[in-house]
Amino acid sequence: MHGWKAEGHDCDVRVQEVYATTIRRGVVKGWHKHKSLTVRYVPLVGEVRIVLLDARECGDKRDFVMGARNYVRVTIPPGVWIACQALTEEAMLLNVADEMHVPSEMERRNPRDVLRLPCGCEYRIDWHRVDD
Repeated sequence: MHGWKAEGHDCDVRVQEVYATTIRRGVVKGWHKHKSLTVRYVPLVGEVRIVLLDARECGDKRDFVMGARNYVRVTIPPGVWIACQALTEEAMLLNVADEMHVPSEMERRNPRDVLRLPCGCEYRIDWHRVDD
């Protein structure tokens, strides 16, 4: 399985930081949204539910699972709310970012909260279990 190849559309991507994040079963990481950083997730271990809410497009929502059965790389531009939940005992995502991670560059919300977008759309996601 390839997470990244220096050919095709990957050639022009500027990579400034690569890091892995681990998520335990049932735990939700998110909501968070980057102001300028582009996230590129590649699943390394387990299965992860990813929910994306596009604040730029007033609520375009994607909810999908990535991992061994759906091995894909997802590119998430700035301005999109992100939340991730492990569906296996442990999951790990690799992030290939085009900027160095700076905490002040991102906005965070509690995954239990209703997420209100500037256009007036509201979303509450059923996570079944959320651990902090």
